[in-house]
Amino acid sequence: MKRSIFLLISAVFSGLVAISSLFIPEQIAAGFGMTPSQEDVFLMREIGAFSLATFLLNFLARNEPDSKALKVILIFNMAYHLVMGVLNILGMVQGIFTLAQMLPVLVIHL
Repeated sequence: MKRSIFLLISAVFSGLVAISSLFIPEQIAAGFGMTPSQEDVFLMREIGAFSLATFLLNFLARNEPDSKALKVILIFNMAYHLVMGVLNILGMVQGIFTLAQMLPVLVIHL
């Protein structure tokens, strides 16, 4: 896959997470089986803010030529998706979430 396509796909997914987490955090939390408290809604919106920043980073870097900075952006993406994927699997192993709840998230991280 071309690097520009990877960064564009990553930007799109991050953008979707950002929009949903910022504007409909209660529904996102409910999708994970949570009855969201004010704190949960706040944390969902923080996830949205981070996802918005990730969207901007990947979207703006998608057509950049090879450089050390672009390498850092790609390493950031790999580290983020690897750590989040491991945490999602851990949440399932601990019985916090079901595979059905986590499958869309795992697909995004893959």
